[in-house]
Amino acid sequence: MRKVLALALVVVLVLAFGAAASAAPKWTFKMGHPNPAGTPYDQSANKFAELVEQKTNGQVKINIFPNNQLGDWTETFELISRGVVEMGLQIANAQYD
Repeated sequence: MRKVLALALVVVLVLAFGAAASAAPKWTFKMGHPNPAGTPYDQSANKFAELVEQKTNGQVKINIFPNNQLGDWTETFELISRGVVEMGLQIANAQYD
């Protein structure tokens, strides 16, 4: 009887944790950049998003917003610092060395 209860407990735990692993949360991130859609800069961002989704088995998706759709670089950094946007691919300003 103890073996049956132990086996039943193991089966319940495997099913419970197996279901939790398969229902892992899917993360979606926003990433903005200043260049127009279709440019090499945009193509690189899209390739990065594609690779991240592929390497995480679809658990992480990155939505690309080209052409300053989320704002210029100062607005994008402000949105990132507030947690509204997760990533920004910006060109380093020439004023800062």
